[in-house]
Amino acid sequence: LQELGYNVYVWDPITTKEPPQLSFDVLISWTNTPFDITKIDAKKKVLYYLEDYEYISRIIEESHIDNLIRGYDFVFTVNKLDGYEDAWLPIGCDEEVHHIVDINQAENVVLFVGTIRDPDRRDFVVELGERLKEHGFRLFVVGNNGEGIEEWLGRAFYFKDYNDILNQVKVVVNKHVGRFSPSDKVHCITGSGKALLINDDLQGYKECYPNAPTWKDMDDCISKIKYYMENEEERIKLVKEMNDICYEKFTYKKQLQHLMEEIELG
Repeated sequence: LQELGYNVYVWDPITTKEPPQLSFDVLISWTNTPFDITKIDAKKKVLYYLEDYEYISRIIEESHIDNLIRGYDFVFTVNKLDGYEDAWLPIGCDEEVHHIVDINQAENVVLFVGTIRDPDRRDFVVELGERLKEHGFRLFVVGNNGEGIEEWLGRAFYFKDYNDILNQVKVVVNKHVGRFSPSDKVHCITGSGKALLINDDLQGYKECYPNAPTWKDMDDCISKIKYYMENEEERIKLVKEMNDICYEKFTYKKQLQHLMEEIELG
């Protein structure tokens, strides 16, 4: 936002009781924790809702977003939610962080990226690793809650560390929790400019990256991994195409610029 020419103040309502006592042109709230927005003196108030309905509804009632949007002038959603399709503003990558690094890529390593949220995802990762071994590949896993999984790298990685890992592999696998949207990790992967993403066949993912390879089941996933590991020219071509799309549409700066234009502040 500062690069777009705005003066920015940050208030965390969880750690600091009172907001800055100033008047603002716009309030952008990223939190999923409700707070008293009447404390903020702003001409326009924007909620950028980060959660996926299917995931968050496991924890709280489905009306949560309807409760949250009261008092806001605009709402945007990072995930493509039923009833809020026109508000969809996918999160992005940072070009200064997610970019090509001159690192040699491993020839027989596949990377799975994602938090191990539930037994189904754990079973998927374990089976994928075992099946890939049969074809001469090793599956490394990046994400939280991966204790006990072979080749788990110990935790999630972020920023430069994440980008360096992505630049060391040719193919990354991701498995969505919800139905529609690619998460920020998808745009970080395509932004890295080296790793090709093999993902679920989800509507929002295909809308963001129409040419992206997707898989429907385990056999299809392994088949596509093998294909792109063995067809380097085609893999590199797709990596470049997806990287171009990411930089053109899905950087943080581009998304925030679009948000400001939508609320007629750009």
